[in-house]
Amino acid sequence: MWDTLDFIYYLDRIGYQGWLSFDIFPFRMDGFRAVELCIKNNKNLIKLAEKIDKQELAQAGDYESKKFSCCSSNDPGSLASD
Repeated sequence: MWDTLDFIYYLDRIGYQGWLSFDIFPFRMDGFRAVELCIKNNKNLIKLAEKIDKQELAQAGDYESKKFSCCSSNDPGSLASD
């Protein structure tokens, strides 16, 4: 589910306006019902992705990249001195 939410977030971020498809093999349920559930779940994930505060997420990403900037060194022993 989180991978799909991440995927939907980035589709929105790049402005994707195309269609989505489902690659499912509903062995244990009716195929029509399985597609209904996929559509319902994805619509809910799209609504959830729309609620993400993009500015706050970007700031959190900036914080994380600065926080781990010590790890960008090419010296494999650079963390040993911490």
